[in-house]
Amino acid sequence: MCGILLHARSLKEKRPTSWHALTRAIDERGPDASASRTLRCGECELDLHCSVLGLRGRSEATPQPVVSSNGQLLLCWNGEVFDWLEEEGQSLEQGENDALWLLAMLERRRDTGMSTQEALVEVLGRIEGPYAVLLIDTATGCIVYGRDPLGRRSLLTSKSQGGILICSVSGEGSRNETFEELDCAFLWTIDLTHGELQPTPLIRSQTVWTQRLQLAELVETPGATSSSSCDNDVALLRVLSDSVRRRVTFIRSPPSADETTPHVAVLFSGGLDCSVVAVLAHHHLAPEQPIDLLNVAFENPRVLSGKQDSDGDPFAVPDRKTGLATYQELRKVAPGRQWNFVQINVEHKDYMRQLDKITSLMVPSDSVMDLSIGAALYFSSRRTGILTDGRPYQSPARVLLSGLGADELLGGYSRHRKAYRNLGQRGLVEELQMDLDRLPTRNLGRDDRVLSSASIEARYPYLARPVLRFLCSLPVSSKMNLDLPEGQGDKILLRDAARRLGLVQCAGEKKRAIQFGARSAKMQAGQGGVKGHEKLLLSSSSPQR
Repeated sequence: MCGILLHARSLKEKRPTSWHALTRAIDERGPDASASRTLRCGECELDLHCSVLGLRGRSEATPQPVVSSNGQLLLCWNGEVFDWLEEEGQSLEQGENDALWLLAMLERRRDTGMSTQEALVEVLGRIEGPYAVLLIDTATGCIVYGRDPLGRRSLLTSKSQGGILICSVSGEGSRNETFEELDCAFLWTIDLTHGELQPTPLIRSQTVWTQRLQLAELVETPGATSSSSCDNDVALLRVLSDSVRRRVTFIRSPPSADETTPHVAVLFSGGLDCSVVAVLAHHHLAPEQPIDLLNVAFENPRVLSGKQDSDGDPFAVPDRKTGLATYQELRKVAPGRQWNFVQINVEHKDYMRQLDKITSLMVPSDSVMDLSIGAALYFSSRRTGILTDGRPYQSPARVLLSGLGADELLGGYSRHRKAYRNLGQRGLVEELQMDLDRLPTRNLGRDDRVLSSASIEARYPYLARPVLRFLCSLPVSSKMNLDLPEGQGDKILLRDAARRLGLVQCAGEKKRAIQFGARSAKMQAGQGGVKGHEKLLLSSSSPQR
Protein backbone atom coordinates (compact mmCIF):
# COMPACT_ATOMS: atom_id res chain seq x y z
CA MET A 1 0.00 0.00 0.00
CA CYS A 2 1.14 3.54 -0.54
CA GLY A 3 0.12 7.15 -0.36
CA ILE A 4 0.09 9.16 -3.59
CA LEU A 5 0.38 12.93 -3.95
CA LEU A 6 0.88 14.81 -7.22
CA HIS A 7 0.62 18.49 -8.03
CA ALA A 8 0.79 19.31 -11.75
CA ARG A 9 1.05 22.99 -12.62
CA SER A 10 2.05 25.31 -15.40
CA LEU A 11 5.65 26.49 -15.23
CA LYS A 12 4.77 29.94 -13.89
CA GLU A 13 2.76 28.64 -10.91
CA LYS A 14 3.96 27.59 -7.44
CA ARG A 15 3.13 24.72 -5.14
CA PRO A 16 -0.16 25.08 -3.23
CA THR A 17 0.07 26.32 0.35
CA SER A 18 -1.43 23.00 1.49
CA TRP A 19 1.50 20.96 0.11
CA HIS A 20 3.27 20.30 3.42
CA ALA A 21 0.02 19.38 5.19
CA LEU A 22 -0.73 16.95 2.39
CA THR A 23 2.73 15.33 2.54
CA ARG A 24 2.27 14.74 6.27
CA ALA A 25 -1.06 13.03 5.63
CA ILE A 26 0.52 10.89 2.90
CA ASP A 27 3.42 9.86 5.17
CA GLU A 28 1.00 8.58 7.82
CA ARG A 29 -0.18 5.97 5.34
CA GLY A 30 3.28 4.54 4.66
CA PRO A 31 5.98 4.40 7.36
CA ASP A 32 8.35 2.09 5.46
CA ALA A 33 9.55 4.50 2.76
CA SER A 34 8.80 7.95 1.41
CA ALA A 35 10.24 10.07 -1.37
CA SER A 36 9.64 13.37 -3.14
CA ARG A 37 10.73 14.57 -6.54
CA THR A 38 10.10 17.47 -8.87
CA LEU A 39 10.30 17.08 -12.63
CA ARG A 40 9.42 18.97 -15.76
CA CYS A 41 7.11 17.18 -18.16
CA GLY A 42 5.89 18.90 -21.31
CA GLU A 43 4.87 22.45 -20.45
CA CYS A 44 4.25 21.57 -16.81
CA GLU A 45 6.14 21.04 -13.60
CA LEU A 46 5.22 18.07 -11.43
CA ASP A 47 5.70 17.73 -7.68
CA LEU A 48 5.38 14.11 -6.61
CA HIS A 49 5.40 12.59 -3.12
CA CYS A 50 4.84 8.94 -2.23
CA SER A 51 4.91 6.86 0.94
CA VAL A 52 4.97 3.07 1.24
CA LEU A 53 3.54 0.48 3.60
CA GLY A 54 5.42 -2.56 2.33
CA LEU A 55 3.06 -5.53 2.36
CA ARG A 56 4.26 -7.42 -0.74
CA GLY A 57 7.67 -8.53 -1.91
CA ARG A 58 10.36 -10.88 -0.68
CA SER A 59 12.75 -8.28 0.77
CA GLU A 60 12.61 -4.75 2.15
CA ALA A 61 9.92 -2.31 1.08
CA THR A 62 10.20 -0.98 -2.48
CA PRO A 63 10.24 2.85 -2.56
CA GLN A 64 7.83 4.58 -4.92
CA PRO A 65 7.50 5.75 -7.56
CA VAL A 66 8.97 2.74 -9.30
CA VAL A 67 10.77 3.74 -12.49
CA SER A 68 11.05 1.87 -15.79
CA SER A 69 14.44 0.66 -17.01
CA ASN A 70 14.70 3.53 -19.52
CA GLY A 71 13.54 6.13 -16.99
CA GLN A 72 10.48 7.03 -19.05
CA LEU A 73 7.68 5.67 -16.86
CA LEU A 74 7.10 6.54 -13.20
CA LEU A 75 4.50 4.36 -11.48
CA CYS A 76 2.75 5.08 -8.18
CA TRP A 77 0.77 2.01 -7.12
CA ASN A 78 -1.52 1.88 -4.09
CA GLY A 79 -3.06 -1.51 -4.61
CA GLU A 80 -2.94 -5.28 -4.46
CA VAL A 81 -3.12 -7.74 -7.35
CA PHE A 82 -5.04 -10.69 -5.94
CA ASP A 83 -6.02 -12.42 -9.20
CA TRP A 84 -5.18 -12.19 -12.88
CA LEU A 85 -5.97 -13.57 -16.31
CA GLU A 86 -3.87 -16.33 -17.85
CA GLU A 87 -0.32 -17.03 -16.66
CA GLU A 88 1.22 -13.58 -16.47
CA GLY A 89 0.74 -13.26 -12.74
CA GLN A 90 1.93 -16.64 -11.54
CA SER A 91 5.00 -15.12 -9.88
CA LEU A 92 2.68 -13.16 -7.59
CA GLU A 93 1.72 -16.48 -5.99
CA GLN A 94 5.29 -16.64 -4.68
CA GLY A 95 5.08 -13.18 -3.15
CA GLU A 96 6.58 -10.97 -5.88
CA ASN A 97 6.12 -7.23 -5.38
CA ASP A 98 3.07 -6.34 -7.45
CA ALA A 99 4.17 -2.76 -8.22
CA LEU A 100 7.32 -4.09 -9.90
CA TRP A 101 5.30 -6.79 -11.65
CA LEU A 102 2.80 -4.22 -12.93
CA LEU A 103 5.56 -1.98 -14.25
CA ALA A 104 7.11 -4.93 -16.10
CA MET A 105 3.72 -5.69 -17.71
CA LEU A 106 3.44 -2.05 -18.82
CA GLU A 107 6.94 -2.01 -20.29
CA ARG A 108 6.24 -5.22 -22.18
CA ARG A 109 3.18 -3.69 -23.81
CA ARG A 110 4.91 -0.39 -24.55
CA ASP A 111 7.57 -2.40 -26.40
CA THR A 112 4.85 -3.75 -28.73
CA GLY A 113 3.87 -0.22 -29.77
CA MET A 114 0.99 0.44 -27.40
CA SER A 115 0.59 3.96 -26.07
CA THR A 116 0.96 4.49 -22.34
CA GLN A 117 -2.77 4.96 -21.99
CA GLU A 118 -3.54 1.79 -23.97
CA ALA A 119 -1.01 -0.21 -21.98
CA LEU A 120 -2.42 0.78 -18.60
CA VAL A 121 -6.02 0.22 -19.67
CA GLU A 122 -5.09 -3.22 -21.00
CA VAL A 123 -3.08 -4.33 -17.95
CA LEU A 124 -5.63 -3.11 -15.41
CA GLY A 125 -8.34 -5.01 -17.26
CA ARG A 126 -6.43 -8.23 -16.63
CA ILE A 127 -6.11 -7.97 -12.85
CA GLU A 128 -8.46 -8.18 -9.87
CA GLY A 129 -7.93 -6.29 -6.66
CA PRO A 130 -8.16 -2.88 -5.01
CA TYR A 131 -6.03 -0.08 -6.38
CA ALA A 132 -5.39 3.58 -6.94
CA VAL A 133 -2.76 4.13 -9.62
CA LEU A 134 -0.90 7.05 -11.15
CA LEU A 135 1.44 6.66 -14.13
CA ILE A 136 3.63 9.42 -15.56
CA ASP A 137 5.15 9.15 -19.05
CA THR A 138 7.92 11.73 -19.16
CA ALA A 139 8.63 11.15 -22.85
CA THR A 140 5.13 11.72 -24.21
CA GLY A 141 4.06 14.17 -21.50
CA CYS A 142 1.01 12.41 -20.13
CA ILE A 143 -0.41 11.29 -16.80
CA VAL A 144 -2.80 8.34 -16.48
CA TYR A 145 -4.55 7.65 -13.19
CA GLY A 146 -7.57 5.94 -11.69
CA ARG A 147 -9.13 3.63 -9.13
CA ASP A 148 -10.34 0.05 -9.31
CA PRO A 149 -13.91 -0.40 -10.60
CA LEU A 150 -15.31 -0.84 -7.07
CA GLY A 151 -13.50 2.19 -5.66
CA ARG A 152 -11.79 0.29 -2.85
CA ARG A 153 -8.87 2.72 -2.71
CA SER A 154 -9.09 6.47 -2.34
CA LEU A 155 -7.96 9.00 -4.91
CA LEU A 156 -9.01 12.65 -4.66
CA THR A 157 -8.64 15.53 -7.09
CA SER A 158 -8.71 19.29 -6.67
CA LYS A 159 -8.11 22.19 -9.01
CA SER A 160 -5.55 24.21 -7.09
CA GLN A 161 -3.78 27.53 -7.74
CA GLY A 162 -3.21 27.13 -11.45
CA GLY A 163 -2.75 23.39 -11.25
CA ILE A 164 -4.37 20.12 -10.29
CA LEU A 165 -3.86 18.01 -7.17
CA ILE A 166 -4.23 14.23 -7.24
CA CYS A 167 -3.85 12.60 -3.83
CA SER A 168 -4.85 9.66 -1.65
CA VAL A 169 -6.06 11.80 1.24
CA SER A 170 -6.50 15.39 2.30
CA GLY A 171 -4.94 16.56 5.54
CA GLU A 172 -5.41 18.89 8.45
CA GLY A 173 -4.38 22.27 7.13
CA SER A 174 -5.67 21.64 3.60
CA ARG A 175 -9.29 22.68 4.14
CA ASN A 176 -8.84 25.50 1.63
CA GLU A 177 -8.74 22.85 -1.12
CA THR A 178 -11.99 21.61 -2.66
CA PHE A 179 -11.51 17.87 -3.08
CA GLU A 180 -13.65 15.48 -5.07
CA GLU A 181 -13.55 11.69 -5.08
CA LEU A 182 -12.26 10.48 -8.43
CA ASP A 183 -14.96 8.74 -10.47
CA CYS A 184 -13.93 5.09 -10.69
CA ALA A 185 -16.15 4.34 -13.69
CA PHE A 186 -13.23 5.46 -15.89
CA LEU A 187 -9.50 5.81 -15.95
CA TRP A 188 -8.30 9.37 -16.54
CA THR A 189 -5.51 11.00 -18.49
CA ILE A 190 -3.99 14.49 -18.68
CA ASP A 191 -1.93 15.74 -21.63
CA LEU A 192 0.89 17.90 -20.24
CA THR A 193 2.35 18.98 -23.56
CA HIS A 194 0.36 22.22 -23.77
CA GLY A 195 -0.05 22.93 -20.05
CA GLU A 196 -3.85 22.86 -20.10
CA LEU A 197 -4.23 20.25 -17.32
CA GLN A 198 -7.65 19.07 -18.46
CA PRO A 199 -8.54 15.48 -17.36
CA THR A 200 -10.03 13.24 -20.06
CA PRO A 201 -11.82 9.95 -19.30
CA LEU A 202 -10.57 6.64 -20.72
CA ILE A 203 -12.96 3.74 -21.27
CA ARG A 204 -11.95 0.58 -19.42
CA SER A 205 -11.38 -2.63 -21.34
CA GLN A 206 -14.27 -5.05 -20.81
CA THR A 207 -13.09 -8.25 -19.14
CA VAL A 208 -14.41 -10.63 -16.48
CA TRP A 209 -12.81 -8.31 -13.92
CA THR A 210 -14.41 -5.08 -15.14
CA GLN A 211 -17.77 -5.79 -16.80
CA ARG A 212 -21.02 -4.94 -15.03
CA LEU A 213 -22.36 -7.62 -12.72
CA GLN A 214 -26.03 -8.58 -12.90
CA LEU A 215 -28.19 -10.86 -10.80
CA ALA A 216 -29.21 -14.16 -12.35
CA GLU A 217 -32.85 -13.08 -12.60
CA LEU A 218 -31.89 -10.12 -14.82
CA VAL A 219 -29.81 -11.89 -17.46
CA GLU A 220 -31.05 -14.02 -20.35
CA THR A 221 -28.81 -16.97 -19.50
CA PRO A 222 -28.69 -17.30 -15.72
CA GLY A 223 -25.89 -19.18 -14.05
CA ALA A 224 -26.16 -22.45 -12.20
CA THR A 225 -29.52 -21.79 -10.58
CA SER A 226 -30.61 -25.38 -10.05
CA SER A 227 -28.02 -26.34 -7.43
CA SER A 228 -29.33 -27.36 -4.04
CA SER A 229 -28.87 -24.97 -1.12
CA CYS A 230 -26.57 -27.58 0.40
CA ASP A 231 -24.32 -27.44 -2.64
CA ASN A 232 -24.46 -23.66 -2.68
CA ASP A 233 -23.18 -23.13 0.84
CA VAL A 234 -20.28 -25.47 0.17
CA ALA A 235 -19.51 -23.63 -3.07
CA LEU A 236 -19.71 -20.27 -1.29
CA LEU A 237 -17.22 -21.43 1.32
CA ARG A 238 -14.91 -22.63 -1.43
CA VAL A 239 -14.83 -19.34 -3.34
CA LEU A 240 -14.81 -17.19 -0.19
CA SER A 241 -12.03 -19.26 1.35
CA ASP A 242 -9.89 -18.73 -1.74
CA SER A 243 -10.57 -15.00 -1.52
CA VAL A 244 -9.43 -14.94 2.11
CA ARG A 245 -6.37 -17.05 1.25
CA ARG A 246 -5.23 -14.54 -1.35
CA ARG A 247 -5.63 -11.74 1.20
CA VAL A 248 -3.77 -13.29 4.16
CA THR A 249 -0.82 -15.05 2.52
CA PHE A 250 2.51 -13.56 1.40
CA ILE A 251 2.18 -10.59 3.73
CA ARG A 252 5.60 -9.08 4.23
CA SER A 253 6.62 -9.21 7.89
CA PRO A 254 6.82 -5.86 9.67
CA PRO A 255 10.17 -4.80 11.16
CA SER A 256 11.28 -6.78 14.24
CA ALA A 257 8.59 -9.42 13.67
CA ASP A 258 8.98 -13.14 14.29
CA GLU A 259 6.83 -16.15 13.45
CA THR A 260 4.48 -15.45 16.37
CA THR A 261 3.80 -11.82 15.38
CA PRO A 262 0.20 -11.27 14.20
CA HIS A 263 0.11 -10.18 10.57
CA VAL A 264 -3.67 -10.08 10.27
CA ALA A 265 -6.44 -8.45 12.28
CA VAL A 266 -10.20 -8.65 11.79
CA LEU A 267 -12.61 -5.73 12.23
CA PHE A 268 -14.66 -7.74 14.69
CA SER A 269 -18.16 -7.14 16.02
CA GLY A 270 -18.88 -10.81 16.64
CA GLY A 271 -21.44 -10.72 13.85
CA LEU A 272 -21.93 -13.24 11.07
CA ASP A 273 -19.94 -11.65 8.23
CA CYS A 274 -16.68 -10.91 10.05
CA SER A 275 -16.75 -14.16 12.04
CA VAL A 276 -16.90 -16.32 8.90
CA VAL A 277 -13.92 -14.35 7.57
CA ALA A 278 -12.06 -14.93 10.85
CA VAL A 279 -12.49 -18.71 10.67
CA LEU A 280 -11.40 -18.80 7.02
CA ALA A 281 -8.32 -16.73 7.88
CA HIS A 282 -7.54 -19.33 10.55
CA HIS A 283 -7.61 -22.01 7.84
CA HIS A 284 -4.87 -20.28 5.84
CA LEU A 285 -2.52 -18.72 8.39
CA ALA A 286 0.40 -20.53 10.00
CA PRO A 287 -0.79 -22.22 13.23
CA GLU A 288 1.67 -20.32 15.43
CA GLN A 289 0.46 -16.93 14.19
CA PRO A 290 -2.15 -15.20 16.39
CA ILE A 291 -5.17 -13.46 14.89
CA ASP A 292 -6.20 -10.14 16.41
CA LEU A 293 -9.92 -9.43 16.76
CA LEU A 294 -10.40 -5.65 16.97
CA ASN A 295 -13.58 -4.75 18.86
CA VAL A 296 -14.36 -1.07 19.37
CA ALA A 297 -16.75 0.49 21.89
CA PHE A 298 -17.58 4.14 22.58
CA GLU A 299 -18.51 5.97 25.74
CA ASN A 300 -21.53 7.75 24.28
CA PRO A 301 -22.99 10.48 26.54
CA ARG A 302 -26.20 10.63 24.52
CA VAL A 303 -26.93 6.95 25.13
CA LEU A 304 -25.65 6.93 28.71
CA SER A 305 -27.75 9.95 29.68
CA GLY A 306 -30.85 8.14 28.52
CA LYS A 307 -30.24 4.83 30.23
CA GLN A 308 -27.19 3.68 32.16
CA ASP A 309 -26.17 0.10 31.45
CA SER A 310 -27.16 -2.17 34.29
CA ASP A 311 -23.56 -3.11 35.08
CA GLY A 312 -22.38 0.51 34.96
CA ASP A 313 -19.87 -0.21 32.20
CA PRO A 314 -20.02 2.51 29.50
CA PHE A 315 -18.29 0.14 27.07
CA ALA A 316 -20.81 -2.70 27.41
CA VAL A 317 -22.14 -1.88 23.94
CA PRO A 318 -23.99 -4.39 21.74
CA ASP A 319 -20.90 -5.21 19.64
CA ARG A 320 -18.83 -5.85 22.78
CA LYS A 321 -21.36 -8.38 24.02
CA THR A 322 -21.66 -10.24 20.70
CA GLY A 323 -17.92 -9.93 20.18
CA LEU A 324 -17.10 -11.64 23.46
CA ALA A 325 -19.68 -14.38 22.82
CA THR A 326 -18.34 -15.15 19.33
CA TYR A 327 -14.74 -14.93 20.59
CA GLN A 328 -15.56 -17.83 22.92
CA GLU A 329 -17.13 -19.71 20.01
CA LEU A 330 -14.01 -19.16 17.90
CA ARG A 331 -11.88 -20.58 20.72
CA LYS A 332 -13.99 -23.75 20.58
CA VAL A 333 -13.91 -23.96 16.77
CA ALA A 334 -10.13 -23.43 16.64
CA PRO A 335 -8.69 -24.18 20.09
CA GLY A 336 -5.13 -24.35 18.77
CA ARG A 337 -5.21 -20.78 17.48
CA GLN A 338 -4.31 -17.82 19.67
CA TRP A 339 -7.19 -15.41 19.28
CA ASN A 340 -6.45 -11.96 20.70
CA PHE A 341 -9.73 -10.22 21.52
CA VAL A 342 -8.67 -6.56 21.60
CA GLN A 343 -11.09 -4.32 23.49
CA ILE A 344 -10.70 -0.82 22.08
CA ASN A 345 -12.47 1.47 24.55
CA VAL A 346 -12.97 5.04 23.33
CA GLU A 347 -13.63 7.59 26.05
CA HIS A 348 -15.67 10.60 25.02
CA LYS A 349 -12.79 12.98 25.73
CA ASP A 350 -10.55 10.99 23.35
CA TYR A 351 -13.24 11.10 20.69
CA MET A 352 -13.50 14.88 21.01
CA ARG A 353 -9.72 15.24 20.93
CA GLN A 354 -9.51 13.38 17.61
CA LEU A 355 -12.61 14.86 16.01
CA ASP A 356 -10.87 17.36 13.73
CA LYS A 357 -8.43 14.68 12.62
CA ILE A 358 -11.23 12.26 11.74
CA THR A 359 -13.24 14.81 9.79
CA SER A 360 -10.16 15.92 7.83
CA LEU A 361 -9.49 12.31 6.83
CA MET A 362 -13.09 11.80 5.72
CA VAL A 363 -13.03 14.71 3.25
CA PRO A 364 -14.93 15.03 0.93
CA SER A 365 -17.38 12.84 2.90
CA ASP A 366 -19.07 15.16 5.39
CA SER A 367 -22.33 13.78 6.77
CA VAL A 368 -23.35 12.81 10.30
CA MET A 369 -23.32 9.15 9.27
CA ASP A 370 -19.87 9.54 7.70
CA LEU A 371 -18.56 10.70 11.07
CA SER A 372 -20.35 7.93 12.99
CA ILE A 373 -18.78 5.26 10.79
CA GLY A 374 -15.49 7.09 10.33
CA ALA A 375 -14.95 7.42 14.08
CA ALA A 376 -15.47 3.69 14.61
CA LEU A 377 -12.99 2.88 11.83
CA TYR A 378 -10.48 5.48 13.01
CA PHE A 379 -10.17 4.14 16.55
CA SER A 380 -10.28 0.52 15.36
CA SER A 381 -7.36 1.22 13.04
CA ARG A 382 -5.26 2.53 15.96
CA ARG A 383 -5.27 -1.08 17.24
CA THR A 384 -4.69 -0.08 20.87
CA GLY A 385 -6.73 -1.72 23.61
CA ILE A 386 -6.77 -4.32 26.33
CA LEU A 387 -6.95 -8.11 26.11
CA THR A 388 -9.50 -10.20 27.99
CA ASP A 389 -7.00 -10.77 30.82
CA GLY A 390 -6.65 -7.01 31.32
CA ARG A 391 -3.23 -6.56 29.71
CA PRO A 392 -2.68 -3.48 27.52
CA TYR A 393 -2.12 -4.47 23.90
CA GLN A 394 -1.01 -2.81 20.68
CA SER A 395 -1.70 -4.95 17.63
CA PRO A 396 1.21 -5.04 15.15
CA ALA A 397 -1.02 -6.36 12.35
CA ARG A 398 -0.87 -4.32 9.17
CA VAL A 399 -3.67 -6.08 7.25
CA LEU A 400 -7.26 -5.63 8.42
CA LEU A 401 -9.96 -7.99 7.15
CA SER A 402 -13.50 -6.65 6.91
CA GLY A 403 -16.83 -8.37 6.33
CA LEU A 404 -18.14 -5.47 4.26
CA GLY A 405 -20.15 -6.49 1.21
CA ALA A 406 -22.04 -9.46 2.60
CA ASP A 407 -25.14 -7.41 3.41
CA GLU A 408 -25.37 -5.97 -0.11
CA LEU A 409 -24.95 -9.36 -1.73
CA LEU A 410 -27.05 -11.52 0.57
CA GLY A 411 -30.00 -9.39 1.61
CA GLY A 412 -28.78 -8.13 4.96
CA TYR A 413 -30.35 -4.67 5.01
CA SER A 414 -33.79 -3.73 6.31
CA ARG A 415 -34.49 -2.02 2.98
CA HIS A 416 -34.27 -5.44 1.29
CA ARG A 417 -36.99 -6.74 3.59
CA LYS A 418 -39.06 -3.59 2.95
CA ALA A 419 -38.73 -3.99 -0.83
CA TYR A 420 -39.82 -7.62 -0.59
CA ARG A 421 -42.76 -6.75 1.66
CA ASN A 422 -43.98 -3.91 -0.58
CA LEU A 423 -43.12 -5.15 -4.09
CA GLY A 424 -42.52 -8.88 -3.77
CA GLN A 425 -39.67 -10.84 -5.32
CA ARG A 426 -39.33 -8.49 -8.27
CA GLY A 427 -38.91 -5.50 -5.97
CA LEU A 428 -36.32 -7.38 -3.94
CA VAL A 429 -34.31 -8.26 -7.05
CA GLU A 430 -34.36 -4.65 -8.21
CA GLU A 431 -33.22 -3.41 -4.78
CA LEU A 432 -30.38 -5.94 -4.66
CA GLN A 433 -29.25 -5.00 -8.18
CA MET A 434 -29.27 -1.34 -7.19
CA ASP A 435 -27.04 -2.16 -4.21
CA LEU A 436 -24.70 -4.06 -6.50
CA ASP A 437 -24.51 -1.14 -8.94
CA ARG A 438 -23.86 1.29 -6.09
CA LEU A 439 -20.88 -0.57 -4.64
CA PRO A 440 -18.43 1.79 -6.41
CA THR A 441 -20.01 4.76 -4.63
CA ARG A 442 -20.41 3.08 -1.24
CA ASN A 443 -17.80 5.20 0.58
CA LEU A 444 -14.98 2.67 0.34
CA GLY A 445 -12.71 5.58 -0.49
CA ARG A 446 -13.69 7.25 2.78
CA ASP A 447 -12.93 4.07 4.69
CA ASP A 448 -9.54 3.76 3.00
CA ARG A 449 -8.61 7.32 3.96
CA VAL A 450 -9.56 6.83 7.60
CA LEU A 451 -8.11 3.35 8.13
CA SER A 452 -4.88 3.86 6.19
CA SER A 453 -3.92 6.87 8.30
CA ALA A 454 -2.79 4.35 10.94
CA SER A 455 -0.59 2.42 8.48
CA ILE A 456 -2.95 -0.51 8.07
CA GLU A 457 -4.59 -1.82 4.89
CA ALA A 458 -8.21 -2.95 4.75
CA ARG A 459 -9.03 -6.01 2.65
CA TYR A 460 -12.54 -7.11 1.70
CA PRO A 461 -12.92 -10.84 0.90
CA TYR A 462 -16.64 -10.55 0.04
CA LEU A 463 -15.85 -7.97 -2.66
CA ALA A 464 -13.45 -10.21 -4.57
CA ARG A 465 -14.68 -10.51 -8.14
CA PRO A 466 -14.97 -14.34 -8.05
CA VAL A 467 -17.16 -14.09 -4.93
CA LEU A 468 -19.31 -11.41 -6.56
CA ARG A 469 -19.68 -13.44 -9.75
CA PHE A 470 -20.59 -16.60 -7.87
CA LEU A 471 -23.24 -14.93 -5.73
CA CYS A 472 -24.71 -13.12 -8.75
CA SER A 473 -25.05 -16.46 -10.55
CA LEU A 474 -27.35 -17.85 -7.85
CA PRO A 475 -31.08 -17.15 -7.72
CA VAL A 476 -32.05 -14.72 -4.99
CA SER A 477 -34.24 -17.39 -3.38
CA SER A 478 -31.17 -19.51 -2.61
CA LYS A 479 -29.38 -16.63 -0.86
CA MET A 480 -32.18 -15.29 1.34
CA ASN A 481 -35.70 -16.12 2.49
CA LEU A 482 -37.27 -12.94 3.76
CA ASP A 483 -40.46 -14.71 4.82
CA LEU A 484 -38.40 -15.84 7.82
CA PRO A 485 -37.58 -13.49 10.72
CA GLU A 486 -34.48 -11.32 11.00
CA GLY A 487 -31.46 -13.36 11.98
CA GLN A 488 -32.80 -16.36 10.06
CA GLY A 489 -33.96 -15.56 6.53
CA ASP A 490 -31.59 -12.72 5.66
CA LYS A 491 -28.21 -13.99 4.44
CA ILE A 492 -29.50 -17.53 4.89
CA LEU A 493 -26.83 -18.96 2.58
CA LEU A 494 -24.04 -17.42 4.66
CA ARG A 495 -25.73 -18.59 7.86
CA ASP A 496 -25.71 -22.16 6.54
CA ALA A 497 -22.03 -21.76 5.63
CA ALA A 498 -21.27 -20.45 9.13
CA ARG A 499 -22.84 -23.53 10.70
CA ARG A 500 -20.65 -25.72 8.53
CA LEU A 501 -17.66 -23.90 10.01
CA GLY A 502 -18.91 -24.58 13.55
CA LEU A 503 -20.28 -21.09 14.21
CA VAL A 504 -23.67 -22.29 15.43
CA GLN A 505 -24.44 -19.44 17.83
CA CYS A 506 -23.01 -16.74 15.58
CA ALA A 507 -25.08 -18.04 12.63
CA GLY A 508 -28.20 -16.64 14.31
CA GLU A 509 -26.90 -13.11 14.95
CA LYS A 510 -28.93 -10.22 13.56
CA LYS A 511 -27.35 -7.52 11.42
CA ARG A 512 -26.24 -4.43 13.28
CA ALA A 513 -24.47 -1.45 11.71
CA ILE A 514 -21.10 -0.61 13.25
CA GLN A 515 -22.14 2.87 14.38
CA PHE A 516 -25.00 1.40 16.43
CA GLY A 517 -23.22 -1.73 17.59
CA ALA A 518 -20.21 0.27 18.80
CA ARG A 519 -22.35 3.30 19.77
CA SER A 520 -20.27 5.76 17.78
CA ALA A 521 -23.42 7.36 16.33
CA LYS A 522 -24.34 10.89 17.44
CA MET A 523 -21.88 11.22 20.29
CA GLN A 524 -23.42 14.34 21.86
CA ALA A 525 -26.35 14.50 24.28
CA GLY A 526 -29.46 15.92 22.63
CA GLN A 527 -28.61 14.74 19.12
CA GLY A 528 -31.05 11.83 19.00
CA GLY A 529 -33.15 13.57 16.34
CA VAL A 530 -30.26 14.32 14.00
CA LYS A 531 -30.50 12.47 10.67
CA GLY A 532 -27.55 10.53 9.29
CA HIS A 533 -27.60 12.32 5.93
CA GLU A 534 -27.32 15.80 7.45
CA LYS A 535 -24.10 17.72 6.88
CA LEU A 536 -21.61 18.18 9.68
CA LEU A 537 -20.78 21.49 11.22
CA LEU A 538 -16.99 21.17 11.22
CA SER A 539 -16.28 22.39 14.71
CA SER A 540 -14.86 20.47 17.66
CA SER A 541 -17.43 21.96 19.98
CA SER A 542 -20.41 21.29 17.69
CA PRO A 543 -19.64 18.60 15.12
CA GLN A 544 -23.22 17.97 14.05
CA ARG A 545 -26.39 19.89 13.42
